[in-house]
Amino acid sequence: MAEPSKHTSRLFLLDRKSGQKLLIDSGSEICVIPPSPTMNKSPQSNFSLFAANNTKIPAYGMVRKELNLGLRRPLSGLS
Repeated sequence: MAEPSKHTSRLFLLDRKSGQKLLIDSGSEICVIPPSPTMNKSPQSNFSLFAANNTKIPAYGMVRKELNLGLRRPLSGLS
């Protein structure tokens, strides 16, 4: 993931559990994370993702993630 610049209006949060910097998009219906080195590199999901320009984005599956954003309790959900 590209490092956020010092002068950006985009919202990034740090997951204290994984150390990942996450770009927050409050208008999205799902979260997308890059595949890990241990993931199977063949898309195996039942759905397709598309970019704004209609380019297909391969989906490798779904995972449940628990994020520690420094709040009172961790957040969990599917990505």
